[in-house]
Amino acid sequence: MTNHSIFRSPLTRPFVWFFASLSLLATLSPPGVTHDEMFHATNIWCGQGERAPFCSGIRFDVPSPGALVNFDLLTCQRDIQEPLECPSDGVGTSFRTVNHGNLYPTLPNSQHSTPFYFALSWFVVPSAEASFLLIRVVSVLLISVLFAALVYLLPERHRNTVFLTIIFAMPSTGYFLFASINPSSWAVFGVGFSWIAFHAAVGNRELASRRRRGLFCVGAVMSVMAVGSRWDAPGFLAYILCLIGVMGAWKTFPERRSAIIGSGVASAVLMWVLLERFTPLSPMRFVGVLTSYTEGQPANLEFFTSYLLLGVPNALEALGTVPTTSVVRIPDIVFLVNLTSLGAFLFFARNRGSFVQIGGAVATLLLTTVVIMAQVDLIDNRDNEGIEPRYSLPLLVFAVGWWFLNSPDLGNVRWLYRMRSVAWIVTAMFGLTALTFAERFTDHQSFRLRLLPEGPDQWWWSFLSIGPNAALVMSVVCFAVFVHRSVDVLMAGQADVFLQSAKETEPYQRHQ
Repeated sequence: MTNHSIFRSPLTRPFVWFFASLSLLATLSPPGVTHDEMFHATNIWCGQGERAPFCSGIRFDVPSPGALVNFDLLTCQRDIQEPLECPSDGVGTSFRTVNHGNLYPTLPNSQHSTPFYFALSWFVVPSAEASFLLIRVVSVLLISVLFAALVYLLPERHRNTVFLTIIFAMPSTGYFLFASINPSSWAVFGVGFSWIAFHAAVGNRELASRRRRGLFCVGAVMSVMAVGSRWDAPGFLAYILCLIGVMGAWKTFPERRSAIIGSGVASAVLMWVLLERFTPLSPMRFVGVLTSYTEGQPANLEFFTSYLLLGVPNALEALGTVPTTSVVRIPDIVFLVNLTSLGAFLFFARNRGSFVQIGGAVATLLLTTVVIMAQVDLIDNRDNEGIEPRYSLPLLVFAVGWWFLNSPDLGNVRWLYRMRSVAWIVTAMFGLTALTFAERFTDHQSFRLRLLPEGPDQWWWSFLSIGPNAALVMSVVCFAVFVHRSVDVLMAGQADVFLQSAKETEPYQRHQ
């Protein structure tokens, strides 16, 4: 691959713009704005244990285990009603809570550090605000590089699935998470996309051996990122692998479907035992909380009925919300347009009578509902308002990808040629979302569609020479280029330029 390496391939160029867009998006929200970001920041600062001057005095013998870190939050904007807080590294140390093993998976020989925290701890620098932004950008870079490697190695059908899933299943919560330091970003990325690498490597025997090995390596890295980010990720990945195995056998060996059903049940039991034995995700605990309730809480029938009807809509809220600690109301049109676009393309990609496509999607949606119910019952005391969509977003992303991958002919269906106009719509919704929370965080206004005020009291990155207006405009422009370059890949199909860039390692198939 002398002249057509991964760095020069038209297949991977969209992710240069993807990285640029989300890196700029990362500048539009202040440190501490995403859910529990200061908690995660403390753990990143302490990701390698105690080390001066970033982390010291880690204690687990107190009711709220914590550590001393060299940053704090101070009011950096002159707004009496809703002060904006920014990190400062000039006020000494503050004691903040650290992970104690029950919240997020820990590394061996560590009481609190996770793979997520440990990996990002290498990018903590003496400046607190520089560290926040650098860590966000590094996380976006890692995700972008792995996306690029994934699409470069995948065959056409799987590659198209990746692009369509990013475009239709990731707004608005997904993009916002990728531009944050929340572990949910790695969970969504790893659970939502790693399975595509394994599916292609195992199911497509015409791929060159080195390309199959590459897919296994990329899929393994993405899976480790997921498992090392949140405790629910191992259960999600185990479910996905079982589903792929059962559905693959169902399609390949129609004469043995009775045995396949039995194998599926046995796999589910094995997964149950492994989760119960080796992770804090105790299925028996979930069953216990779902089948009992205390006085004053919704009764079981009411609770189950509510979430069977509202579970999926709760997950779909990810298309029009962002997880923050501050109230950010994105205009309703964003959710409506994103939902309509996703629904339309799922409808056009349906495979009539396909048990594999429909069965896999239905099973995933039911599991999504159970995950939401269990999370609500464990954390929110049966709150009928639901939970943050980020908890179920990994399964939603998988379900969308599964549906697209099992469509009748993903490469040449007629609706794919409508992507040119859809690209502008998707870009407009991204821009509206970015503008909304940039406005909200910069001067506490809400959706006035105007330039953002700039000045020493309106911008939390003191070391950046650009202001929020420049970052906002460039982020939207870069996202527009990413979407249109992605559409180029989708539209090209077997165009010579893409065939030539991969011909040394991938025998293309034409979908007539």
